[in-house]
Amino acid sequence: MIKVFALLSEVIMWLCLAASPILGSALLVLLITIITKDLNLYLTAFFVSAGAIVGIRWAEKVRRGMGLSHFFGRLLGAGKK
Repeated sequence: MIKVFALLSEVIMWLCLAASPILGSALLVLLITIITKDLNLYLTAFFVSAGAIVGIRWAEKVRRGMGLSHFFGRLLGAGKK
């Protein structure tokens, strides 16, 4: 049962790490849409796809390198000395 929770927490951390560039690119598309007052679906698809590729590669690099729990532990404990 503990292994299930460990796997679930790893999956959630991986998804959070992969989703951050996707959300950033979606925010960039939102700003472009507000400025130009025109929603371009090809531009939206391009930016979100690029964000997904970057997010997936980044999440895999962190998972294989230092590990997701270690990464988030360092990230959340950065202010503590």
